[in-house]
Amino acid sequence: MDWRDGDLPSDFDRTVVKNLNMLERLIMRRVQTKTEARVIIARMTKIQPGTLENIRRSRTKGVRAYVAEAIYQAVLNELSGEIKRLEHERFIIEQQTGCHSQETSAANAHLDASFFRVRFERLSLDEKQYFRGMAEIGAGTHRSSDIADRLGKDLAAVEPIRESLIAKGMLYSPSDGDTAFTEGLFDSFMNTMRSKT
Repeated sequence: MDWRDGDLPSDFDRTVVKNLNMLERLIMRRVQTKTEARVIIARMTKIQPGTLENIRRSRTKGVRAYVAEAIYQAVLNELSGEIKRLEHERFIIEQQTGCHSQETSAANAHLDASFFRVRFERLSLDEKQYFRGMAEIGAGTHRSSDIADRLGKDLAAVEPIRESLIAKGMLYSPSDGDTAFTEGLFDSFMNTMRSKT
């Protein structure tokens, strides 16, 4: 039986509850109350607050696959946002202190040669062009319409590419219409590649 078609086994229920609790803890770092956090989670996952509460209290006999996937994707997006925030803080500290060590440069070169390159090479030609367009705009979150303009294409033409990259875990959407790399420093990798060609 393919669990994607129906209810998940009960041990998945516990995993989903753990993911939901982790997501709530992550969001509580930026809001004041649990109520605010739960409203944000409901918006992120597009799951009704009552359903989320039933999952949290283990009142369901089986969690549907799409619910588990939505919660897991929200956790990944939130963790990615935390990583980006920490990388940004590190960058600011390096700029203020002038501290950019050889070890940091060597680590970035290793990431470029292995991790980033492997992920980039698995993309289709259209997906690679989308990534290049994002990198040309610069670091951070970008409006989908800005990326389409940069590529000289209609928004409707690039939307399937964006959705494919989100499904592959290469991009995420922190808010409606916004797009960002899930891996911090991917934009600098893209710019390094562009400068080498």
